[in-house]
Amino acid sequence: CEYAVLVSLLEPDNDLYNEGIVDVSIFESVEKFCREGEDLNRITRLALLKYYADHEEVQRDEAIVRDFVRREMKAGAIFPFFKSFTDIVPELIRFSDHYFVEYRGNPGSRVIMHYSIEHDNGRETEYRKEEMDNLYGGIFIKGFILFCGESIQYYITEEDLNREQLTQSSVLSCTEKE
Repeated sequence: CEYAVLVSLLEPDNDLYNEGIVDVSIFESVEKFCREGEDLNRITRLALLKYYADHEEVQRDEAIVRDFVRREMKAGAIFPFFKSFTDIVPELIRFSDHYFVEYRGNPGSRVIMHYSIEHDNGRETEYRKEEMDNLYGGIFIKGFILFCGESIQYYITEEDLNREQLTQSSVLSCTEKE
């Protein structure tokens, strides 16, 4: 029964989860279920990982982190917050030079990132467009490797029912300090 309540709280459509109003004891229960051998659903595993990433002061169960992150990597899913686990999951080091754009949209939509790379010499590439990966429930991710002095100017469109809508635009930059 406690597990069923936990799962319902962590569903992506639940306002408590979306607003970040989840009691810390929920995550302690998740850890307990893991240690007892419960097979947790994906959203619960991701919620615990996100909690660990957002709260570095919390004692992380490294075995759980390794297991959950490696499951996602095996499935081809790399979330931006995984970069905070490179000390626990050495395989993540290959993503240390990646920059990620995250967009939250309708899971049934096609999300396109339109972008141009500006190099440190001022030269820009032509605009390209690529579909963003829907990693889970409308969380779309696109990763890039940028070199020092490069930046990406981009905008995102969401296509739904023969309608395309501009939703977000920004610039992603790599500076010397990074």
